Amino acid sequence: MTGTVPLVSIVIPVFNGANYLGQAITSALAQTWPNLEVIVVDDGSTDDSATRSVIQSFGDRIRAFHQPNGGVAVALNRGIAEAAGDFISWLSHDDLYDPRKVEIQMQRLSAAPGPCIVFGDYDIVDRHGRFLHRCEVGIGYDENVSLWAILESRINGCALLLPRECFDKCGLFDPALPTTQDYDLWFRMVRHYRFVHQAGPLVRQRSHSEQGSLSPRHADEASLLWCHMLDRLDADAMSAAAGTPIRFLLRLRRALRRTGYEGAKARVEAMLDAEIARIPVTLALAVTPALDIHAAAAQVRRQGIRNLTLVLLDISGTSGDSLLLRDPDAGLMGPVYRLPHRVHPAHLLSLARTLADGRYFICLGPTGGEGADGLRAAIESMENDPSLGCVLDGRPAGTAPSAFGPFEGGVVGAAALDDAIRACDGEEKRLAQRLALSARIELMSSVATDEKPEAPAGTGQAEAGRDRADRFPAKAELGRSLLAKSTRWLVLQRGVGTTLLQAAGFLSRYLPHEPARLRLRRSVEVLFRVATFVDANWYWARYPDVAAARLDPVVHYLLAGWRENRDPSAEFSTRAYLEAHPDMAKGHVNPLTHMTVFAKEPPGSFGRPAASGRHGHKGVESVVETAGDLEAAIGALSGDHTPGRPGLLLVLHPYGGGTARYASVLGTFASRFVNVTYALGVEDRYLILSRTAEGTDPVKIDLSSHLPLAVTLLRRLGMARVDILHTIGIEGRIDELLHALAIPYDVTLLDYHLLATQPHLCGSDGHFIGDDKLTSGKAPLLRPEPSPVLRGAARILACSRDLAGRAARIAPAFPPLPVKLPEPHAPERFRVSPRPFSPDDTLHVLMMGMIGPVKGLDILEEVLRLIRSRDLPIFLHLLGKVPIDWPPPSLLDRRLQIHGPYRESELTTLICRIRPHLAWFPFQAPETHSFVLTDALLNGLPILASDIGAIGERLEDRDHTWLLPWHTSPADWVSFLDRLRRERLTPPAIGSRADRLPPLARQFYETEYLRPLLESHGR
Repeated sequence: MTGTVPLVSIVIPVFNGANYLGQAITSALAQTWPNLEVIVVDDGSTDDSATRSVIQSFGDRIRAFHQPNGGVAVALNRGIAEAAGDFISWLSHDDLYDPRKVEIQMQRLSAAPGPCIVFGDYDIVDRHGRFLHRCEVGIGYDENVSLWAILESRINGCALLLPRECFDKCGLFDPALPTTQDYDLWFRMVRHYRFVHQAGPLVRQRSHSEQGSLSPRHADEASLLWCHMLDRLDADAMSAAAGTPIRFLLRLRRALRRTGYEGAKARVEAMLDAEIARIPVTLALAVTPALDIHAAAAQVRRQGIRNLTLVLLDISGTSGDSLLLRDPDAGLMGPVYRLPHRVHPAHLLSLARTLADGRYFICLGPTGGEGADGLRAAIESMENDPSLGCVLDGRPAGTAPSAFGPFEGGVVGAAALDDAIRACDGEEKRLAQRLALSARIELMSSVATDEKPEAPAGTGQAEAGRDRADRFPAKAELGRSLLAKSTRWLVLQRGVGTTLLQAAGFLSRYLPHEPARLRLRRSVEVLFRVATFVDANWYWARYPDVAAARLDPVVHYLLAGWRENRDPSAEFSTRAYLEAHPDMAKGHVNPLTHMTVFAKEPPGSFGRPAASGRHGHKGVESVVETAGDLEAAIGALSGDHTPGRPGLLLVLHPYGGGTARYASVLGTFASRFVNVTYALGVEDRYLILSRTAEGTDPVKIDLSSHLPLAVTLLRRLGMARVDILHTIGIEGRIDELLHALAIPYDVTLLDYHLLATQPHLCGSDGHFIGDDKLTSGKAPLLRPEPSPVLRGAARILACSRDLAGRAARIAPAFPPLPVKLPEPHAPERFRVSPRPFSPDDTLHVLMMGMIGPVKGLDILEEVLRLIRSRDLPIFLHLLGKVPIDWPPPSLLDRRLQIHGPYRESELTTLICRIRPHLAWFPFQAPETHSFVLTDALLNGLPILASDIGAIGERLEDRDHTWLLPWHTSPADWVSFLDRLRRERLTPPAIGSRADRLPPLARQFYETEYLRPLLESHGR
């Protein structure tokens, strides 16, 4: 029989899966299909041969293959390559097959016309195999529109069976997609094969905490994949799947609500916004002297209904001819028709229909549609269901004056209205009755129950960023509402005299080249922000002389306090900020203004950890001043420590940014093997100990008076080795601390601070001074001698090859070893996904991160001017922090959009909404790693960047990546951007020569970093 029965190959990939693998193999071998083979691919398991032992226990009943770890896609591809069957079925090592799975699905395939792929229902079970719930994925599915099997996430890869020819035609799983390689392949296949559904659960999927598809990164990766798929579906494909693009997007939005794919939701919402904005809509307004026409139109536009024709029906009682009215602010045009005072609502609606030709008619009366917030939902519902001819407001009669009667505040479809008007046969008063007979009518409250998805990136930072972007409208009117709000607040809180005094000081000092009116606005705004960082009660309590003199804390700090090294609050250290920004010593700018104007780190990064407060470290602060405080401190710091493990102390500065992220990634990796504690130095005096690099629940010790207590605490925590990532904030105390601890320590260079007075090797213009100056001995930025902390280090490491090479040239006596941080999700290997576009489309370019001089702010300014002067279809999006007084009025243009600051967790959502064609990084300093580059890589963006620092080595051999010399002129940047646009991102990649750099110590962190620490403790 087996000679005539097709062979089915079951492929089982596994990595460290000894707990469940045996059950999975047993369920595969128990299939009732008479001709099959079971292939197990061990993807480099590292569980002391536990997985290998399970595989070996099945002997020759299975075919086993072992390979280095490469991920699920690589293991599946290996299994498919080794398979001899004409049909392939995939089984995860932790899932189970029903014995009839292959047989039933093969019967379904043989009954279907033509080649196709079968998928089925499945049960979810817990880690012990106990039933949780059933997934019936065929409900509402039409196999003639197979695209929805993918877009609505109906497919479980293990509940699927397909002919081998599908792989031959469409390719294999993409290893560059760690958790979404399956749906990427199904999307490629759905263009050639139908997906047919087999009812009934034939697979049990195990749900447990170790699954990659449960991680936050999977949600981001899935969002990017859904955007990738949407980019490859044109209007015709959407219409074929759902009738119209809007219906397609509405259905997809409903499906995505069941997922955590926030980026995909944001993208669909943006596409819906664009579709709704194109629909021609007539806004019929019954005009009386009380009606605010602009406010009524704005209310409608706020709901995304932008293609408006405005019809003004004047029912105030005067007579006259029709005329045209243009609203220059809203961009609306429409006729005005004066009518008798009392007009039947049906006549108003009929007249509006004769005066304009929209697809929908919105009817607003003298109140201007006050409370009519469901207009967008009504139009969406009518687009989704052509039988729905009218959506009425449905508010109780008498709550507001009514000009349009039952149509007041509602939406009427033009087609339904035309049918009703014809049916009236001249009797307009019967319009409502005829409309009800000829079309379905719903109330606004019923269509609004299908609530609009939550706005993406709904964090305070993102909202603040969008608010900030709104302060730069096209007519160079900067922040009118915020200015008024800021001025009002300052006047109420500080008095008129204080406000004017401070504003006048800002005028000449910080904004000397702007018109006086604009300078005043900006200065008041800066003052408003600065004032929020001063804790008046704390300031008076800390400085009794200020309180005794009844001086305003804001005024005192800005005029004198900062010069006296006083702090504005418990969360902000003036001295620490000045140390971090030595260039300020030449000027007269106080730290808070410097931070606010130039978009430096928030004050929480520069402060002594506060017990609570908006800008301080998170959690409750503990202070160690006596031996009696040690037990509480140990409890606070050792909560997640494993008894018996050695301890690793990571030393860093308190300013956040890339150093904190590097420490966090490194600490997360190391904590799998050792106990990690973070130490942050402040003011060369305080040691802040925490369980996180951000300083959560900090323990503070004054090293100037309690060094022995600090040493005792660290020893009791089991600290056996130190890695110094940065010394700012503790440089004056680090030597005595290390000497007292008497344990080995490493130094990891993350920048050039230990070798130079400027950590990024930049001059006063924010640009790299150049390697020629560094090696010629004429670099004033270099220290006379490298930091003494380097002399006693057991190992000196550098976070990139470029940093290691340059540091060795600066200080040949201390050559560092270049290492690579074990960043999660392998950003350099993630797939690049260029967005398709035509040569006539606008090129959307994204700049990310803190955008200042070292990141190419001056380059950006000139590029913007050139793009505008040449009228090029290039649009720039800025996502991150920019100086508060940027952009200058001369750069305000429709080609620039500032999206504001963001949190790392919301970045993918924002990028999915913006959907840029590429990321651009005109770096002007030798980047040593660049986490903003990591973020661009993890979002699969094509990249155009400066070839400087570690950028070249990180982007080596990457597709859709172009590196230009860091000193490229703005004109050449613009020319290359325009070339990318014209050639649709197809120019060959331009890389960097990395062979001149010192060789990388590969897998150093994975194999060597912790070895001395573990061996010293017999591990």
